[in-house]
Amino acid sequence: MGGPYTIKDKEERRKEVHKLHFEKGFSAVRIAEILKVNRNTINEDIKYWYSNIKEEVKHENEDYILRQIGRLESQRSSNKQNYQIQKFVMPNYSRWPDTNHAITIL
Repeated sequence: MGGPYTIKDKEERRKEVHKLHFEKGFSAVRIAEILKVNRNTINEDIKYWYSNIKEEVKHENEDYILRQIGRLESQRSSNKQNYQIQKFVMPNYSRWPDTNHAITIL
């Protein structure tokens, strides 16, 4: 068990660790037994995958936040334009007509 691994060997082992841990739910101890690799090596591989997943989620959240900010900016711009149009169309009304006044029907 153990020893220096080539880059190709390391990548292949990590892919197998990913499949066994995340898809099949095996523990690091069980994976180490199956692959005949030191448990600490497997734990490092699992940490590697969690780190990658964490980065992916972080980037997805950042993208989501940026999209939401863009939508809010668009809404703000649209609301500002609507407000300016209302001021132009109804310049004498600073608010809706008072409901206390009687409405005359012809």
